[in-house]
Order: sequence, then structure tokens, then C-alpha cells
Amino acid sequence: VSMFKKNYDHLTKEMYFGNYKEATRGNPNYFLTYGNGKSAARVQDHLRPNGAHRWHNYIKTP
Repeated sequence: VSMFKKNYDHLTKEMYFGNYKEATRGNPNYFLTYGNGKSAARVQDHLRPNGAHRWHNYIKTP
């Protein structure tokens, strides 16, 4: 079990699309991955997403 999804660019087409149908469960709008990777944050108290690409800790001063 992995907490992180595999980047599409790091998989063979056969591996990615071979599992695509099962992973999306028939929902064509199901989000799987970004091709270019996205931001990550260390898990800590008071952390929340600030938009699609940033994180904000509402206890700490930026």
C-alpha cells in the first residue's frame, strides 16, 4: 500500500491503462494523476490547502 499515486510519466502505457478502468470505477471524471506532479506538504497540525497548489498553516506566520 502506498500513500502516493504513481506519476503517469513513470509507468508504461500498458501498466497505466491496464488498471485505468478498475481505478476509475466507470466514472470518466475520476481524477487519477497529474502528469507533471504537484505540491506536497509535511503533515502537521493546523495545515490546510490554500488553493490547488499551496498550503497554509493558520497558526504560523508565512
